[in-house]
Amino acid sequence: MPEMISGKYVTVSKKKHNGQSGILLSFINPDSKVNVVPLEALQEMHHALDEVGEDSSLSFMVFTGSQGKVHAGADLALFHGDIDPAAVRDYLNLGAALDFKIKNISRKMKTVSLMQGERFGGSVEWPLMTEFSVCTPDTAIQFSEVNIGLIPGWAGILNVMLRSNKENARYMAATGNRVTAQEMKDYGLVDIVSGGNILEDALNIATQHEVPLGFNATGKEMCPGDKLDQMISERTDSRKYEELEKEVSSKLQTNDLSNDKGRENYAGSYISQRLTRLGKPLAPLAVAATMELIDRFSGISREDLEQIRKMGECEAQSCFRLMKTLDRKIGVNSVLTSNPIERIPIYVGR
Repeated sequence: MPEMISGKYVTVSKKKHNGQSGILLSFINPDSKVNVVPLEALQEMHHALDEVGEDSSLSFMVFTGSQGKVHAGADLALFHGDIDPAAVRDYLNLGAALDFKIKNISRKMKTVSLMQGERFGGSVEWPLMTEFSVCTPDTAIQFSEVNIGLIPGWAGILNVMLRSNKENARYMAATGNRVTAQEMKDYGLVDIVSGGNILEDALNIATQHEVPLGFNATGKEMCPGDKLDQMISERTDSRKYEELEKEVSSKLQTNDLSNDKGRENYAGSYISQRLTRLGKPLAPLAVAATMELIDRFSGISREDLEQIRKMGECEAQSCFRLMKTLDRKIGVNSVLTSNPIERIPIYVGR
């Protein structure tokens, strides 16, 4: 492997730490404030990992990236309106294949990723592909796909099950709820570093023999099953969101949602606050697909690469099927629209 690989999105450099040789793989999107991961970035990651996998002198790999406050995953424009089926299928399959490739590399060397800031969707999923992750205390994550009619598409469900358990995978993937750094540590997903140099801490984990303390809490549940069922039932019931839509429409007609900054912006802020209190709507088909995938692969283990590969393929297929639904169009549009009313997704289950 050359001393450094430098692409538009991915940079790989060799690193010595505690007498061991490894590499730093850094992903940054120079064209995006929220660090979206385009198809070309996935392709660059695959190329870099192919180079890394051939170097037998390496004992660790550390994933780094932008230190921004907000991180997205996919560019939602890819999933908006009438999609390009071939492009979407390639995107989903490349993500699943990336996880499988990292799992293979993790058999040869210690793999660790860093997470910082508020992370959504794919920006949560690709760091979880490594064996271990570290984060800063202000980090928080959300599998936000179920709120837009999709499911996590880059092995996010798989990696929560491998690091924690299927109950926590159900909770995170079927609700899209925000999970804080401390909660992640409590449930075995990450270790928290509080010093001034997160990279140094990640390198120490990557070069130590012991399992980090943050990965010993896999038996705990984030949410009891009966409470989770009730939460899902309430948030897949479209009636209260239809009532909110009527309320906002009425307020817009009577000019009750206006201020000096513009009526649309103020209405959007009002809707966001109300949805936070109500709980963001859940797309019922996405919830069902999530539960089906977890039930089918609930006994999966890190050592069974064939099952990991199969789950990745099934996840991509399931996500692609959801792309064909009206709920996907409604959900993605609710994020990208400038129309305040359309920011309230009313899911129809088809």
